[in-house]
This record gives sequence, structure tokens and C-alpha cells, in this order.
Amino acid sequence: MGRVQLDPQPLIYPLPVALVACLEPGGGPNVLVVSWITSVCASPPLIGVSLRPHRYSTQVIQETGEFTVNFPTQEMAVEVDLCGGLSGRDVEKLRVTGLTQTTGGVVRAPIIDECPVNLECVVRQTLALGSHILFIAEVKALHMDDSLCHPEDDQDEPQLDFLRAAPLIYAPQSHDYWKIDEEAGCVIRSTGKKP
Repeated sequence: MGRVQLDPQPLIYPLPVALVACLEPGGGPNVLVVSWITSVCASPPLIGVSLRPHRYSTQVIQETGEFTVNFPTQEMAVEVDLCGGLSGRDVEKLRVTGLTQTTGGVVRAPIIDECPVNLECVVRQTLALGSHILFIAEVKALHMDDSLCHPEDDQDEPQLDFLRAAPLIYAPQSHDYWKIDEEAGCVIRSTGKKP
């Protein structure tokens, strides 16, 4: 098999799809679609979210220092795509998409009800990197629909069953949404237990 060399680019695939929600100071909620998102530290629990400076929500997050990350299901692809194609400067995306919100326990930014997994986040560091601004945020609260608990869960703290969560993923080169529907295998845990 041959190889082709391409121009350098941050090609990581597939990417998770998240709805990042924020609340304008003295205004309403806004939600945007983000796929440049990752875990960056376990203790304290930190994530990284990378946004373009011209995005409306980027300015709101810079002002407020907080946001929520809401992971949509595969069935929400139409609503997600609508949120990605509209600007919060022009329309109220929650109203247009029919998505509903609740208030979390830590930050003022809304939680999207239809998303079964939600993170309440507070910005700890902001880095202007060039084409994007990286927000490093601490996860202050994690909410998960109880129907997503792993069926073999015998631990004190429930674990997320990814197949039940039906996460939506994004292919950056083709600009398509995809789904995960099958486990490819298990990793032997550091405990030494084999699957």
C-alpha cells in the first residue's frame, strides 16, 4: 500500500459532536456546534474547546467565563445541523430548533434537555492560538441520564454506556455526521481483569 503526503493539518478523526451553550450577560441563551473538543486533564477535570474568534459564542464565553457542553444523540442530527448553520447574532437557535433548556446547579449557562450527557464548565485559561481560541475549562458538574448507565455496572459510581448514549460524531473532511453502533473490542484494564 502506498502513501500520499498532504499539507500539514490538524486531522484527527472522527470527532465528537457537542452543543456548547452559553448565556449572554443580561440576555438570552445561545448554542453552537463544536467538534474541536477534547479531555486535557483528569485531576482537576479539564477539557479543551477550540473556537474561531469571530463566532458569536466565543465572545460570550470570553465575557462570562462559563459554558455547558451537551452531547447530542444520533437522532438529533437535524437539530445539530440547524444549530451549526445559524448564528446566535441573528436567531435564537433553541427556539428555531425546538430544543429545550434547564438550569444547571453550578453555571448560569443552560443545559440542553434533549442531550443525555451534559458538562457544566468554568473557563480556567484562554489561549489565542491563531485561527482558533482554546478555552481550557474545568468540569464543575457532570449530568447523565440514568438510562445510560452501563448494564454491568457494579461500581459505586455509574459508568456511561456509550452505545446507549448513541453519540453523534463528525467527519471533518467530508462534513458528514456519523454514528457509532457497535463495540469493536475491549481493552484489558490495568486491574489485570480480562474481558
